Amino acid sequence: MSSVIDFENPTKGELRALSGALDLVTESIEIMDSEGLLCYVNHAFQEATGYMGSEAIGRSATALLATETQNTELFDAIWDTLREGNAWHGEFEGRRRDGETYRQIVNITPLHEDGKLVYAVALKTPIDELAVAQERLKTANEHLVSTGSMAVVGQLAAAMGHEINNPAQVVRSCLEHLAEQSGAISTAELGEVVSDALTALRRIETVAAELTPFSSTDTEEMHQVDVNGCVRHALRLANNELRHRTKIAEALHDVPPVDGLEGRIVQLITGLLVFVARAMVEDQGGNRLRVTTRFDEGSTCIQIDCKLGAPTSSFEELQTRVGLWEGSGAGGVDAGMSSAFVHGSSKWIGFIFCQQIAVAHGGSIEVSTSKDQRSASIEICLPASEHADVAVVNVLVIDDEELILRSLGRMLRREYLVDVCSGGEPALEMIADGDYDVILCDIMMPGLSGVALYERLAKVCPEARARIIFISAGTFTAKTQAFADGTSQPVLLKPVRRDELRAAIESLLRSSRQGN
Repeated sequence: MSSVIDFENPTKGELRALSGALDLVTESIEIMDSEGLLCYVNHAFQEATGYMGSEAIGRSATALLATETQNTELFDAIWDTLREGNAWHGEFEGRRRDGETYRQIVNITPLHEDGKLVYAVALKTPIDELAVAQERLKTANEHLVSTGSMAVVGQLAAAMGHEINNPAQVVRSCLEHLAEQSGAISTAELGEVVSDALTALRRIETVAAELTPFSSTDTEEMHQVDVNGCVRHALRLANNELRHRTKIAEALHDVPPVDGLEGRIVQLITGLLVFVARAMVEDQGGNRLRVTTRFDEGSTCIQIDCKLGAPTSSFEELQTRVGLWEGSGAGGVDAGMSSAFVHGSSKWIGFIFCQQIAVAHGGSIEVSTSKDQRSASIEICLPASEHADVAVVNVLVIDDEELILRSLGRMLRREYLVDVCSGGEPALEMIADGDYDVILCDIMMPGLSGVALYERLAKVCPEARARIIFISAGTFTAKTQAFADGTSQPVLLKPVRRDELRAAIESLLRSSRQGN
């Protein structure tokens, strides 16, 4: 039967055991009496201060360790706090035996008997020890990122296994057939069997190569990364997770590269796509996924929009957890995160991994969801490369209604440089003097209509006519109706959606580039 130490009346042996245990503690421990005289110090105290225990015991801790710059008012306030029965916590500058100073975190706990202070126990941690702890936290976060990477790989494993097992079946069948036939196989059949086996083997090699980004490490050098290429790669990796749950569409526009690690960015997008796939309710015909890229105020953005056949709370919960992450002060790759972020499910480890990658690249992830939980959006924004040649698109909006001009301007200014003009006559001068890549023009306007403007441009600036997109709330005259039916320029009907307008602009820009 094991003995129990009697803390009320310990024996000499028990006191030696307790003293030995305190000597193993890495923090400096001091026990002072009610007058502030040292009664006990452990081994860490001796290493931190340079004073042997015999030199310290019986001396005032303040007189022994305080620096000349520290005033007595602080120490008086500390002892008043202790006598009231309250602990004190703060930061001190200590003085070693050789006169050198050091910073330390101090916790002092009072021990009372019959309402009076008897002893005070001080636990002191040098600031440099905190630096070591921060380094350990950084290592732990790096381990968490690695764990998140493996979590995403684990989620992909079954789908990738399916991709490998099918061609593996072909290889096995071909080899078994060759073994069974031995020398009784014709040359034509042999060629067919070998060809099938090689085709299947190449498929296995392709699948294995797709996982290469998950071997990416942060020791690699940053370089310009093609975001659209990363999106396509991620869609291939997550395809088996997605295609059984949703229809997939993509709208990848010309965007500037970002400075970063290509493998990590592929991991980031793949992780989010896998999360989206797992969040969707299976066997719902209404599930839709659309991945879009765009350039927005200095950032290259990837937007994953989901329409859900059945409501799910997963995106709303993710949105809440992102708020917890931001609330934890995750201002850098080494920052910690709230334990509430990961509590409840291991699936959030994968998202933390994605969040860490975005932060490490100077970017962010935003999540939004509809009230009915039938649609959601995840947006990744990464700073565009400082060395990238960003194409600036100049857009002129022409309409006779100020409200329309302001609303269209707001709709487009996130991605383009926009000028607005009220009416056709002043627009002619702006087009002649400016260099607009796209001109959005209302067909029906008083004075100089859109049709008349188009005709006048044939003399003023003929090349600008190919850059016009007409917008109309309805055609009211035979001439404008005939023009709208016969023109080769795009004609959009109000109210026009932002994605519809942007698609028309990007289509016109592509046609213009191909024409050049």
